[in-house]
Amino acid sequence: MNTPKEERDSAFYQDAFTSSSTWGKGDFERFVQEIGFKDDDPDDFFGQRAFRVWEVMNEGQKKEFSENLDDWLDS
Repeated sequence: MNTPKEERDSAFYQDAFTSSSTWGKGDFERFVQEIGFKDDDPDDFFGQRAFRVWEVMNEGQKKEFSENLDDWLDS
């Protein structure tokens, strides 16, 4: 993920959010609990579930994720 910050758009952040390599062990599950996501399907693989979570997140949550990702990428 060596994408320069000025080239990071909403699709970039969505791709990062739905990639299992972005998340540490247990981090995604904690995040889902924190935002109160309940629409689980046990047959979903990670990318499907993450996409559904992204779709229900509000703009503030997406912005916070994006800013945290920027901090991590740019450190």
